[in-house]
Amino acid sequence: TTLYKNKKMLCIFLLPAVAVVALLIFLPVIVNVYYSLFKWTAYSKKMDFVGMRYIKKLFTDAAVWKAAANNAKYAVVSIVFQVGLGLVIAYLLNSFANDRFAAVCSNQGGYLCPGSCIINSHRPFVGNRIQPFHRLC
Repeated sequence: TTLYKNKKMLCIFLLPAVAVVALLIFLPVIVNVYYSLFKWTAYSKKMDFVGMRYIKKLFTDAAVWKAAANNAKYAVVSIVFQVGLGLVIAYLLNSFANDRFAAVCSNQGGYLCPGSCIINSHRPFVGNRIQPFHRLC
């Protein structure tokens, strides 16, 4: 059995998304590659074909490689610290919240379910101990 039996409907629903991606992402990339083969400005009427000269100059320039290395270092460091710090803060919030609050939920879902959980401040204990969010939600 296939996941989607009606392939025509699948194509109809995917077509607008594929068209938007093609129009907003792929087309500008293709146009930029085309323009990189010419010597021109937006105000000049004449476009002189230079071929791969600019692209070769780009890849042989030491400043470009230095800038690319700096961007790569910045991306790695910022992602590691942002994700790492976010995970530490999430862990701390989750462990402290589970120790201090109880929740009443209308569904059997995830941890703190916004809109379906309410903090039960007048009855934080269920039984003899505080109940964590994930056991009640």
